[in-house]
Amino acid sequence: MPCGGDDKILARASWAIRSSARKKNTMEPNHLLQRDPQEKLSAELRILAMRLLHGRLSSLAVYVSDLGIILQGNCDSLQAKQLAQEIVTISSSLPILSNDLVVCKDSASLSGKECGTRSAKFP
Repeated sequence: MPCGGDDKILARASWAIRSSARKKNTMEPNHLLQRDPQEKLSAELRILAMRLLHGRLSSLAVYVSDLGIILQGNCDSLQAKQLAQEIVTISSSLPILSNDLVVCKDSASLSGKECGTRSAKFP
């Protein structure tokens, strides 16, 4: 069950989704126009989670396929791992296939040197 701060983060995620839906008719940056829909969704979900969790995630990778979404990277707590998954869940209609975010014990290891990440393998 999310605590008070978590509710604010999830509310901001919902607001960001609604606001981006209203802006669909506006001009998008060229680097987003040239991507396929899965790459574009992957980039949007990654940017949204990184922005809303204010540096609590490191080296976040979001892999999108027709089957669902895989999250990988490092985070500073189990709470950040759960929030990242919740942000992606409410931002996309695809299911989460795997949340492979690794919880690092201290902020020094959040850089990814001591925290290992697994590579995604889609069936």
